[in-house]
Amino acid sequence: REAFTFVDERACVGCNLCAAIAPATFYMEDDHGMARVYRQHGDADEMISEAVDACPVGCIKSLTFDALVKAETDRRSHTINQAGRLAARAEGRAPRTILEGLVDTDDPAFVAREKAREKERLR
Repeated sequence: REAFTFVDERACVGCNLCAAIAPATFYMEDDHGMARVYRQHGDADEMISEAVDACPVGCIKSLTFDALVKAETDRRSHTINQAGRLAARAEGRAPRTILEGLVDTDDPAFVAREKAREKERLR
């Protein structure tokens, strides 16, 4: 398979939807209550796609293998400041993502998906 799933834990809000929809792929990690992929392609592609679409903040991304390795390596060095996350959300600032540079944000298909997710989120 060419696509691999990654959860940007710094953007995740811990809603548990992905783990409820595709439990053989996602779980909620214990330390911070954020979603994480523990088994690539653990569920049927349709279930994983449904879990990605259900994410209210769009923090589940599809990456190439090389991008996945880089994202997982970067994730290990990050700390999650829960108090800072809550303060940033209260001030209306979005959390910084660790996917910068890994996803082509100029790709029209990516832009369209993100706009659709944002529109759905605002409903």
